[in-house]
Amino acid sequence: MADAPTKTYDYIIVGAGSAGCVLANRLTQDANTSVLVLEAGGASTGLFKDMPMAFPQYVLRRDLNWNFQSEPEPYCNGRIIEIPRGKGLGGSSMINGMVYARGHRRDYDDWEARGLPGWGYADVLPYFRKSEKSWLGDGPYHGGAGELEVVVPAANMTYDEIRAATLRRASRRPMTITGSKRKASSAAR
Repeated sequence: MADAPTKTYDYIIVGAGSAGCVLANRLTQDANTSVLVLEAGGASTGLFKDMPMAFPQYVLRRDLNWNFQSEPEPYCNGRIIEIPRGKGLGGSSMINGMVYARGHRRDYDDWEARGLPGWGYADVLPYFRKSEKSWLGDGPYHGGAGELEVVVPAANMTYDEIRAATLRRASRRPMTITGSKRKASSAAR
Protein backbone atom coordinates (compact mmCIF):
# COMPACT_ATOMS: atom_id res chain seq x y z
CA MET A 1 0.00 0.00 0.00
CA ALA A 2 2.96 2.35 0.50
CA ASP A 3 3.29 2.75 -3.29
CA ALA A 4 -0.38 3.67 -3.78
CA PRO A 5 -0.85 7.15 -5.24
CA THR A 6 -2.35 9.72 -2.91
CA LYS A 7 -4.39 12.78 -3.67
CA THR A 8 -4.73 15.90 -1.60
CA TYR A 9 -7.99 17.85 -1.31
CA ASP A 10 -8.64 21.40 -0.19
CA TYR A 11 -11.84 20.31 1.57
CA ILE A 12 -13.32 17.01 2.70
CA ILE A 13 -17.07 16.97 3.31
CA VAL A 14 -18.48 14.09 5.33
CA GLY A 15 -22.04 13.39 4.21
CA ALA A 16 -23.80 13.87 0.88
CA GLY A 17 -27.04 15.15 2.38
CA SER A 18 -28.69 18.43 1.44
CA ALA A 19 -26.16 20.59 3.31
CA GLY A 20 -23.12 18.59 2.19
CA CYS A 21 -24.15 18.76 -1.46
CA VAL A 22 -24.89 22.51 -1.34
CA LEU A 23 -21.54 23.12 0.35
CA ALA A 24 -19.66 20.99 -2.20
CA ASN A 25 -21.36 22.85 -5.04
CA ARG A 26 -20.42 26.24 -3.61
CA LEU A 27 -16.82 25.27 -2.92
CA THR A 28 -16.29 23.84 -6.41
CA GLN A 29 -17.47 27.02 -8.10
CA ASP A 30 -13.81 27.94 -7.79
CA ALA A 31 -12.15 25.74 -10.43
CA ASN A 32 -8.91 25.74 -8.40
CA THR A 33 -10.58 24.17 -5.36
CA SER A 34 -10.71 20.40 -4.94
CA VAL A 35 -13.40 18.77 -2.79
CA LEU A 36 -13.88 15.17 -1.69
CA VAL A 37 -17.40 14.23 -0.56
CA LEU A 38 -17.60 11.06 1.54
CA GLU A 39 -20.92 9.25 1.97
CA ALA A 40 -21.41 6.00 3.87
CA GLY A 41 -24.55 4.96 2.01
CA GLY A 42 -25.46 4.69 -1.63
CA ALA A 43 -28.26 5.89 -3.85
CA SER A 44 -31.86 5.08 -3.00
CA THR A 45 -33.35 2.41 -5.20
CA GLY A 46 -36.71 0.79 -5.65
CA LEU A 47 -40.18 1.39 -6.94
CA PHE A 48 -41.13 3.98 -4.31
CA LYS A 49 -38.03 6.21 -4.36
CA ASP A 50 -39.76 9.10 -6.18
CA MET A 51 -43.07 8.88 -4.30
CA PRO A 52 -43.10 11.19 -1.26
CA MET A 53 -46.15 9.46 0.22
CA ALA A 54 -44.23 6.18 0.25
CA PHE A 55 -41.51 7.55 2.54
CA PRO A 56 -42.26 4.95 5.28
CA GLN A 57 -40.89 2.34 2.89
CA TYR A 58 -37.52 4.11 3.04
CA VAL A 59 -37.53 5.02 6.73
CA LEU A 60 -37.89 1.30 7.44
CA ARG A 61 -35.06 0.27 5.10
CA ARG A 62 -32.13 -0.38 7.41
CA ASP A 63 -29.59 0.17 4.62
CA LEU A 64 -30.81 3.75 4.05
CA ASN A 65 -31.18 4.76 7.72
CA TRP A 66 -28.55 5.17 10.45
CA ASN A 67 -31.10 3.59 12.83
CA PHE A 68 -30.43 5.96 15.72
CA GLN A 69 -32.47 5.62 18.90
CA SER A 70 -32.98 7.91 21.85
CA GLU A 71 -32.08 7.05 25.40
CA PRO A 72 -35.08 5.88 27.43
CA GLU A 73 -37.34 8.94 27.69
CA PRO A 74 -38.42 9.54 31.30
CA TYR A 75 -41.53 11.51 30.30
CA CYS A 76 -42.65 8.75 27.89
CA ASN A 77 -42.64 5.87 30.39
CA GLY A 78 -39.03 5.01 29.54
CA ARG A 79 -39.85 4.53 25.86
CA ILE A 80 -36.97 4.44 23.39
CA ILE A 81 -37.79 6.51 20.30
CA GLU A 82 -36.41 5.80 16.85
CA ILE A 83 -34.69 8.80 15.26
CA PRO A 84 -34.56 8.27 11.48
CA ARG A 85 -31.52 9.83 9.79
CA GLY A 86 -30.80 9.13 6.15
CA LYS A 87 -27.69 7.21 5.15
CA GLY A 88 -27.09 7.72 1.45
CA LEU A 89 -26.99 10.24 -1.35
CA GLY A 90 -29.36 12.98 -0.24
CA GLY A 91 -29.08 12.21 3.47
CA SER A 92 -32.30 12.48 5.42
CA SER A 93 -34.03 14.20 2.48
CA MET A 94 -33.89 10.77 0.84
CA ILE A 95 -36.14 9.20 3.49
CA ASN A 96 -38.32 12.03 4.85
CA GLY A 97 -41.05 12.26 2.23
CA MET A 98 -39.45 15.36 0.70
CA VAL A 99 -40.51 17.51 3.65
CA TYR A 100 -38.33 20.56 4.24
CA ALA A 101 -38.39 22.19 7.67
CA ARG A 102 -35.87 24.21 9.62
CA GLY A 103 -35.67 24.44 13.37
CA HIS A 104 -37.87 26.95 15.15
CA ARG A 105 -36.36 30.40 15.70
CA ARG A 106 -36.52 29.98 19.50
CA ASP A 107 -34.30 26.89 19.28
CA TYR A 108 -31.54 28.90 17.62
CA ASP A 109 -31.95 31.78 20.05
CA ASP A 110 -31.81 29.33 22.95
CA TRP A 111 -28.53 27.86 21.64
CA GLU A 112 -27.05 31.34 21.52
CA ALA A 113 -28.32 32.15 25.01
CA ARG A 114 -26.66 28.96 26.29
CA GLY A 115 -23.26 30.07 25.07
CA LEU A 116 -23.09 29.45 21.31
CA PRO A 117 -22.44 32.90 19.85
CA GLY A 118 -23.38 33.20 16.20
CA TRP A 119 -26.11 30.54 16.42
CA GLY A 120 -29.04 32.88 17.13
CA TYR A 121 -31.88 32.98 14.62
CA ALA A 122 -30.80 36.38 13.30
CA ASP A 123 -27.32 34.93 12.70
CA VAL A 124 -28.38 31.76 10.85
CA LEU A 125 -31.33 33.14 8.86
CA PRO A 126 -29.12 34.75 6.17
CA TYR A 127 -27.47 31.35 5.56
CA PHE A 128 -30.82 29.59 5.23
CA ARG A 129 -31.97 32.28 2.82
CA LYS A 130 -28.74 32.04 0.81
CA SER A 131 -29.03 28.26 0.47
CA GLU A 132 -32.73 28.17 -0.55
CA LYS A 133 -34.45 28.45 -3.87
CA SER A 134 -37.94 28.55 -2.39
CA TRP A 135 -41.22 28.31 -4.27
CA LEU A 136 -42.25 31.30 -2.14
CA GLY A 137 -39.54 33.38 -3.82
CA ASP A 138 -37.07 35.74 -2.22
CA GLY A 139 -38.48 37.23 0.96
CA PRO A 140 -37.66 38.01 4.57
CA TYR A 141 -37.60 34.33 5.63
CA HIS A 142 -36.85 32.43 2.41
CA GLY A 143 -34.33 32.72 -0.40
CA GLY A 144 -35.09 32.63 -4.09
CA ALA A 145 -31.74 31.86 -5.76
CA GLY A 146 -29.94 29.21 -3.67
CA GLU A 147 -28.88 25.70 -4.59
CA LEU A 148 -31.39 23.90 -2.34
CA GLU A 149 -34.66 23.90 -4.23
CA VAL A 150 -37.79 23.88 -2.06
CA VAL A 151 -40.91 23.46 -4.19
CA VAL A 152 -44.51 22.37 -4.06
CA PRO A 153 -44.65 19.01 -5.87
CA ALA A 154 -45.64 19.00 -9.51
CA ALA A 155 -49.33 18.28 -9.96
CA ASN A 156 -50.36 14.66 -9.77
CA MET A 157 -53.72 13.10 -9.00
CA THR A 158 -52.93 11.93 -5.46
CA TYR A 159 -51.32 15.22 -4.47
CA ASP A 160 -54.17 17.24 -5.99
CA GLU A 161 -56.77 15.17 -4.11
CA ILE A 162 -54.96 15.59 -0.78
CA ARG A 163 -54.40 19.30 -1.40
CA ALA A 164 -58.06 19.87 -2.29
CA ALA A 165 -59.20 18.08 0.87
CA THR A 166 -56.75 20.12 2.95
CA LEU A 167 -57.88 23.41 1.44
CA ARG A 168 -61.50 22.58 2.20
CA ARG A 169 -60.53 22.35 5.90
CA ALA A 170 -57.94 25.10 6.25
CA SER A 171 -57.04 28.69 5.54
CA ARG A 172 -55.69 29.62 2.12
CA ARG A 173 -52.67 31.57 3.39
CA PRO A 174 -49.21 30.16 2.55
CA MET A 175 -47.75 28.14 5.38
CA THR A 176 -44.67 29.40 7.15
CA ILE A 177 -43.31 28.14 10.41
CA THR A 178 -39.98 29.88 9.96
CA GLY A 179 -41.18 33.48 10.21
CA SER A 180 -41.65 35.73 13.20
CA LYS A 181 -44.64 33.67 14.37
CA ARG A 182 -45.62 30.09 13.68
CA LYS A 183 -48.51 29.78 11.29
CA ALA A 184 -50.16 26.45 10.54
CA SER A 185 -52.26 26.77 7.44
CA SER A 186 -52.14 24.99 4.15
CA ALA A 187 -50.20 26.21 1.15
CA ALA A 188 -52.24 27.29 -1.86
CA ARG A 189 -50.70 27.56 -5.31
